Order: sequence, then structure tokens, then C-alpha cells
Amino acid sequence: MPGVGTLIDMSGIIAGGATALAFGRLFSEQMKNMMMTVCGISVFVIGITGIMQGMLTVSGGEVSVNGSIPLLISLVAGTLIGGTWGLVFLVILALLPGLNWNLPLAYAIILLRQEGFPCVFYSDYYGNPVQDRPMVPNLGKLIKLRSAYAYGEQEDYLDDAHLIGWVRRGDQEHPASGLAVVLSTGNEGSKRMYMGADWAGRTMYDVLGNITEPVTIDDEGFGEFRTLGGNVAVWTTEEAFEDLTIHE
Repeated sequence: MPGVGTLIDMSGIIAGGATALAFGRLFSEQMKNMMMTVCGISVFVIGITGIMQGMLTVSGGEVSVNGSIPLLISLVAGTLIGGTWGLVFLVILALLPGLNWNLPLAYAIILLRQEGFPCVFYSDYYGNPVQDRPMVPNLGKLIKLRSAYAYGEQEDYLDDAHLIGWVRRGDQEHPASGLAVVLSTGNEGSKRMYMGADWAGRTMYDVLGNITEPVTIDDEGFGEFRTLGGNVAVWTTEEAFEDLTIHE
């Protein structure tokens, strides 16, 4: 669990973001950019401080490296997510105990957003027999989602520190593209997100298989997308779902 100092640091980040939201009109654009930069640096410092304590271990004369993905998250947090709640979400993700269950959430952020350049660690894809670590669950699907279906306009839903989401609305150049992503570091939950009026009546499926009930986009273009607690759900078109599951 995070120590008292970490909690104080996180509270400072939240307070700074809340101040910007409450009094943003009083600040110049330069001051706003400076505050966001400071928040991003704070996320990096908090994440790397907690991770480095257990990142290098020596056993039987051999050095083992652990915690590479949370370290990567702390580096890219400010650019891939941004916003106060998004930063807090990633701090929580990086500091929660038990790195293995965090990895699918981390890779969903790295691979399915329009910002940044994706990076996949060799041992996370092929496994690491030395550390008895298997392949990260569903990493192959996430990579294929990035390549074939994660296209189009992106809209973020970053209004909760433990439950965030975003949509990619697809484009005409990539058939069956478009998806909705919901991630949780806490309990099971859902987000009502807007796919677009042209999506009305279409059915979407969680391609990762965590939620079995499909979602039908309503007449206004909204869908209620769920995820399990401490997990990620990626909702795709029926065509993409069949490509990634039935025909895999």
C-alpha cells in the first residue's frame, strides 16, 4: 500500500488540479500549461520512487528486473491521459500491489489511445520463464486492435479517479474500426459514452471476453459500457469481435 508520503503527494496533485478547475479563468494560458507540466512531473516522480524500491532484486547471485510496465506508465502518463483525474488514475494504477493484474490495463492505455508511440516489452508478449511469468493476458488481441481497429476521433471520459474510459469512432479507411474502452482500478462499473449518431442501433461486444452481454447503441448514439472491477473491457463492432475471437 502507498505510504503516508505518497498519499500526501497524491493529495497535492489532486488539490492542484481542483484549484485549476475552480479558478482556471483567473489564470493565463501560460500558467495553466505550467500547472499541468508540474502535475505530469509529479506523477513521474511518485511512480518511479515507488517502483524503483522493488525493481531490482538479487537472488542466488542473479539480478532480476521487475516493474518495468509501471515505470513506463509513469513516464507516459502526462501525455497519454492528461487531466487531473487521468493522472490520479495512473498514479493509483502504478502503485497498487500485484503488478500482473495491472498489465492488461496498462497495455490498453499504451496501445488503444491515439497519442504516443506503442511499446510492447518482449517478455510481456512471449513470457519470461526465468521469472515464471506468462504472456500478459489478451496482449495479442490488444496489439491487433491497435493495428486494425483503433482509429478515428477520440473522446475521453476521465471524470473518476478509479473508472475511466474513451471511445474511438472509427473511420472509412479501416473497415469495422472504432471501439470503446473502460478501465477500473476499483469496483465494477460502467460509463455512458457517445459513439456517434451513425452508430445508433449497432451492437458492440467486449472482445476481451470479460463481459458477455452485448451493448446496443441507442438512438442518440450513446452506449452504457461496463467493465469488471480491477479490469478492462474493450467494446468493438461485431465484425471486429468475430475477427478477434471466432476466427482467431
